[in-house]
Amino acid sequence: MGRHIVQAAYRAYGSYCLHIWQERLKVNSAKSQIIFSRAVQQERQQILDYLGFQEGSLPVKYLGIPLTSSRLTIADCRPLIDKVDARLAGWNNQILSYAGWLQLIKSVLTTLHTYWASAFILPKGVLKTLEKKMRFLWQGSAGSKREGSLGISKPKEEGGLGIRSLTTTNQALMLKQLWRITK
Repeated sequence: MGRHIVQAAYRAYGSYCLHIWQERLKVNSAKSQIIFSRAVQQERQQILDYLGFQEGSLPVKYLGIPLTSSRLTIADCRPLIDKVDARLAGWNNQILSYAGWLQLIKSVLTTLHTYWASAFILPKGVLKTLEKKMRFLWQGSAGSKREGSLGISKPKEEGGLGIRSLTTTNQALMLKQLWRITK
C-alpha cells in the first residue's frame, strides 16, 4: 500500500510539472506546501523529500478563501462579511439615484458573494447577513426616499429590481461545479 501512495504522488507531481512546463511557468518550492491525510503517515517524509515542499495543515487561505476539510462556518466566512462592510462603509451618506444604489448593490455585494459561492456552500447565516445588508442599503434609514415595498429579488419584468437571491445563486453555482465534475 505504501509504495502505491508514493508512486501516485510522484505521478501527480510529474503531471503537475508537465502542465507547468507547457504553460512556461515555474514551481516555487519555497511557497508550495503539501497537505496529507491521516492515511499517509508512514510515507510522508519520503514524499516531502522527493517534492521538496513543506508540509502544511488545514485550514489555509488560497486566493483569499479559506480551504478546510469540513463545511465552512460563519466564523470562516467572516473575511467575506468584513470585505463587504469595508466596501459599504460610508455609502449610506451618499446621495445617489435608484440606479446608482442598485448598481452599488449589484457590483459589490453580488460579486463578492459570487466569488466565494462558486467554491463553497456558504452557511445560511452568512447568506442572511449579506441579504440583510442588501435590503438595508436599498431601503436606507427610516423615512428614506428609497424605502418601499419593492421585491428586490423579483425579476425586473415582474416589477422587482432583478437582484438574484444569494441562496439561489449559491445553489446554482454548486450545481455548476457538480456538473463539471460529472462530465
